[in-house]
Amino acid sequence: MKRLAAVDPDEACTSFLEQVQATETDRIEISEPTTVIVVRVCLKRLPKFLAGTRKDGKLVWTYHNHLAAVFNRDDGEVVSKRLQEQGIQNFIQPAPASDIR
Repeated sequence: MKRLAAVDPDEACTSFLEQVQATETDRIEISEPTTVIVVRVCLKRLPKFLAGTRKDGKLVWTYHNHLAAVFNRDDGEVVSKRLQEQGIQNFIQPAPASDIR
């Protein structure tokens, strides 16, 4: 598949769809995200994103996803599991594209 120069989003989208429709496979493989962020489940409020820890070990949460700590997929799953063990309901989601380093 050739690369697209995205000058006009509508033109790039049209070109991408033409390329996808021209492929001979039955499906397109989409891989798991390589970087993720941890989001705390907050039923009546805005979601809280894990930003990191303080020196004393307390967790720091933020309402802004651009301030969230970015983990690779495996580390994110470990952090998520540890939070679940502490009774903190959470999930992981792909990191915003602007945060991928």
